[in-house]
Amino acid sequence: MAEVCPDALFINYTNPLAILTGALIRFGVKTVGLCHSVQQCIPGLLTPLGMSTENVQWKIAGINHQWWLLEITRDGKDLYPEIKEKAFNRPTPHDDMVRYEIMKQFGYYVTESSEHSSEYVPWFIKSTHPELIEKFNIPLDEYPRRCVNQIQQWEDSPYK
Repeated sequence: MAEVCPDALFINYTNPLAILTGALIRFGVKTVGLCHSVQQCIPGLLTPLGMSTENVQWKIAGINHQWWLLEITRDGKDLYPEIKEKAFNRPTPHDDMVRYEIMKQFGYYVTESSEHSSEYVPWFIKSTHPELIEKFNIPLDEYPRRCVNQIQQWEDSPYK
């Protein structure tokens, strides 16, 4: 691409996102990395809180795996106060505990899963504080389990 179409922009939508995006940039390919968490953010946030996704508008900004829900409205009304009230009073444990803690500290919800977000910040996975894994319900084996399931699906596929 750097030689054939140097002005083109490569949109990377694959994992490992940051590593591949960085490698392409180092080789002179104009590249941006996009994560599927942006598309899944609103249903993943609102549905567990018992809130409808109908007529919702939002603004998300970030880079690679660090995207933030900056605004979320319905018919012009800010939904963040209701989201925060429901989120911070949700019974634990659940799968969004890291995301809610980040939202509590910074004011904004992150689009990436709690498991993945915990890998990108220095506060949740610490060898000196293993109790945080349980406190924030971080499934450290989520990605390996997903890989095992995908391999099994490929092996079971009639299309291989």
